[in-house]
Amino acid sequence: MSGIWGGTLKDNEVGPGIYVGFLPAALATGAYRAAPDATVVGHGLARVPDALRRLRGGVSANKLVVTV
Repeated sequence: MSGIWGGTLKDNEVGPGIYVGFLPAALATGAYRAAPDATVVGHGLARVPDALRRLRGGVSANKLVVTV
């Protein structure tokens, strides 16, 4: 049995190929779009409990964000 660890990508050519060679330019040009769109819950660490309440209440196909 074999597996892929998260750290594996940084130690071979795949990680830099994606995160340096492809993703920055693709995001900048719109060729790749992060999805789903972010739902900003609020700003500052004090808003983290609000975000956790929303998460515990049930979130589907949403990305909850607290800006700092």
